[in-house]
Amino acid sequence: MIKKYSAIYFSIIICVLSLLSLSYSAELTSGNAALEITKENGISLKINGETRFQRSRPAEAEWIDGRGDSTWTKNKYYEIQSDSDSKVRCKGIADSPNGSRLIFTDIFESRNKDNCFYLERNVDVLAIKGDDKGFSTRFGLKTALQHSILDFNYLSPGILYKQNKQAPDGAIASYPKLQTDDDFFFFTTHCPLGPFIMMQHIGDEYRLTLAQEDAEPSSSFSGDDFRPRIIDEKLQYGALGIRKEPKPLIGFVFPGTEQDRTYVGGGGKRTLRSHPLKQGITHNYNLILKAGSSPDFNRAAENTIDYFWEVYNPSNNILSVDMKKAYEANISLIYDLCEPRGPENIRGIPWGDIDIISGELKNPSYQMGWIGAQIEGAYHLIRYGHEHSSETHKTYGVDMIDFWANRSWPDYNELPYKWYAGGWGSHWSQEGDLRHYGDGFFVIMKSYSFEKNRGAEHSNWIEYCKDFGDWLHENQNSDGSWYNKYDVVDGSNKTANKSRSCFVIPFLIRLYNETRNQVYLDTALRAGNFAFNNSHLHCSYTGGAIDNGNVTDKESVLITMRAFTSLYNVTDNSKWLEAAEQAAKFGITWTYTWNIEIPENNYSKLNLFYEMEYYTSGQGLVALGHSYCDFYAAEHAGDYYQLYKLTNDEKYKIQSELLINNSMQLVDYESSIAFNKTFHEGAAPEGLAGTAMGGYRGNTNNAWLGFCTMGRLTGITDLQDLSEDPNSLSSIIQWKFDDDAKDSSGNSNHGVLHPAEAGSISFVQEGNDGCVEFDNPKDRIVSPLINLGTVFTVAGWIKIDANFTGSWNRFLVTNNINSGFGLFQDLSSMKWKFTVNGDWSLPLAGTMQPGEWQYVAGTFDGQNAKLYLNGELVSGPALLTPPSETDHKIVLGKDSNDWETSFTGRFDECVIYKRALNQQEIRNIYNHQKNPCVFPPEYDLDGDCFVGTSDFFIMASEWLECGRMGTCN
Repeated sequence: MIKKYSAIYFSIIICVLSLLSLSYSAELTSGNAALEITKENGISLKINGETRFQRSRPAEAEWIDGRGDSTWTKNKYYEIQSDSDSKVRCKGIADSPNGSRLIFTDIFESRNKDNCFYLERNVDVLAIKGDDKGFSTRFGLKTALQHSILDFNYLSPGILYKQNKQAPDGAIASYPKLQTDDDFFFFTTHCPLGPFIMMQHIGDEYRLTLAQEDAEPSSSFSGDDFRPRIIDEKLQYGALGIRKEPKPLIGFVFPGTEQDRTYVGGGGKRTLRSHPLKQGITHNYNLILKAGSSPDFNRAAENTIDYFWEVYNPSNNILSVDMKKAYEANISLIYDLCEPRGPENIRGIPWGDIDIISGELKNPSYQMGWIGAQIEGAYHLIRYGHEHSSETHKTYGVDMIDFWANRSWPDYNELPYKWYAGGWGSHWSQEGDLRHYGDGFFVIMKSYSFEKNRGAEHSNWIEYCKDFGDWLHENQNSDGSWYNKYDVVDGSNKTANKSRSCFVIPFLIRLYNETRNQVYLDTALRAGNFAFNNSHLHCSYTGGAIDNGNVTDKESVLITMRAFTSLYNVTDNSKWLEAAEQAAKFGITWTYTWNIEIPENNYSKLNLFYEMEYYTSGQGLVALGHSYCDFYAAEHAGDYYQLYKLTNDEKYKIQSELLINNSMQLVDYESSIAFNKTFHEGAAPEGLAGTAMGGYRGNTNNAWLGFCTMGRLTGITDLQDLSEDPNSLSSIIQWKFDDDAKDSSGNSNHGVLHPAEAGSISFVQEGNDGCVEFDNPKDRIVSPLINLGTVFTVAGWIKIDANFTGSWNRFLVTNNINSGFGLFQDLSSMKWKFTVNGDWSLPLAGTMQPGEWQYVAGTFDGQNAKLYLNGELVSGPALLTPPSETDHKIVLGKDSNDWETSFTGRFDECVIYKRALNQQEIRNIYNHQKNPCVFPPEYDLDGDCFVGTSDFFIMASEWLECGRMGTCN
């Protein structure tokens, strides 16, 4: 009897509890957002005092009967209980038409003041009635007012960017489908950066992001594919999305239904997923509701990416890699592939399409840039040859670049060829593409500079590059753009699209740095302004992966990041750094920060040769419209690290490590992955197709492609060049002057004290944990003989005596400034002077401040000199000649001339760097180093450059003794 009427009794109990409950409403606040929950009106989300989103009946369930028909039901909360000021517990029920019942327990919480609320939802099966077979649950909020779905812009990693106007027609939530076709746009939570979707109102600036806080990392199983309705308790992932309604809905459904289309099995209509309706099946998921307002989509997107990068921080998913072994395996592969081919025996690395297991070469053609990246491979062979004394490696690399410089641009062509099908005969592609040119010419300039710095001049390389730079200048459109594709013979454009215009900017900047021809910089700046106005301002990054057409993709945004960063490095204009950071953040959205398991039974089904510990983290979706993944982004690990050095934003450093380390997991350099099944230890496929969202999850194309290996090598070497700490490993000398003149750079270039008289040089407790003091203008500290090179930065802190006198006082110099450098006082002026090789062309600048600490730095990049004071550029750039001698002694104080003098005063943190730091790096040292107190704050009574507890004690002591501060003797 009890069993028969248990559902009725339960309903009575619910009604009684609902009547007896004293709590009919509750409110949580977080920053400028408020979450109001009532029994009658359900959930209301306010942003800046305005109700923007609502859901009157939050307990939503989908019921599937024996015929496969589904019905959605919704109900209000019957109980609302405030557990504390920051936590509210709500209960609701959902009944099917047949009488089956679920009970919902929703716990809402505000943890801080960042406009964020957290939902912990638990759903239990209470009763099973009739022919009900399955169920799903949903949490969603609708807009408070009626809107078109196109009144909003959206962001979901790898899925939705603004309104997907640059997505293929068949993509999830493509613009035509947002306009007309589909009503549901739900996709599984297997998004790259993390499972979230943000919607921002275009006119009123408010936004809401719905995210899963602790997403289940499981993928699925082979039986999850290709069926319109799947009911299986193994489904343990959800789906996020939006629904087209008079009041558009943003929601989360569990398990992860894809509606109205899916990428599973190559794409098509929906794949509906549910759990079996039976006792013991529960739904438990945690969601984040992040509200806010931003003046435009750019700021909304950047703020959202920043926030959820912290939520899904990938630090724990970065793999430990023996990078030396990985590097050797990749180099060994391209060396072994670099053979003479075709009827003319042209040596080169084939563009790819080599069977990963047999090594069978299906396409022996050569590409200068993407995808074959032959010139990039040449650079790495040259570099390896120098660093490992291998003439063969160097010769292979030089021969490959010589081939392109000497053969690819015949006199009758308007443009050079970019694809040589020499394996079948002397055939060239007639189409020129800015992607190929940008990649190829950039690395030729990189190779040219590398060789030139080691005494090898390749005039044919630089002339080849200058010819292309001149073509770019002469054929640049009035708006600063170029067309994506040209006919190489007559130079006519083959498309009206201009989205790849910024792809040649890094090349132009390198060309300018070598030639100092202002034309190339001006051309790059015009292209930069075009990209700023058309890509940056509109958050539109398209056309990077040529075979995907002009769609939103990963490669375009990463190349754009490199382009803007190169412009910033040469101009110090913060506009370019802002644009580079935005591109970097959008680039992050394409990369998996978390790991989604490949279904276990797919290993045997697909005959995969990878171990099951394969990680998705570090690889990324290629483009909108499909779910194919690769490791291309390893190519840009150095670009992210450079941004870290420019901004001190730790996420860029972590991103760079994630990209390069995790890209090595497919490289079988220890025979632990494929167990010698690949044709070479360095061979690896692109990635895994449909790793998360489609196809046979875990599938790969089983082909080696050139850009995969070249990108890994570039990531390794760029990080090697960039990751040296500017305060230690990249310095030749670092005199900290903490009680001595020891060198902290690790190079043992310790300073030797030469006091003019006994006791005139001393170490005192001021500055950064101590500094050195000169009392006599003839005092000096001298290093051993060092190799200064032709690129360097000289920098240090100085506090000149308040009553100093004299002229030509030296600060940091080489023993002979006429063949090295000098940083000193100009005549008897109060200005600073920086010279290189006795060249005085850089104007004096910057006013000395006796009695105050100043940070002075001079940089020389091999051609241009700049002078900085307290982090600001005060003089330069000026074109100077490099030091005529490479070996010098570094001197703090006067140089070798007896009549010269040094400043009297105090000195600290004097460093000689083996590269030219940029302005941001100098600013970072000035601002963030534990430096001497330049401007002591008011009430810094103990002289530590900080107002703290000890200052309070001094203040209190004086007040107790004398009644007020400043009256005690």
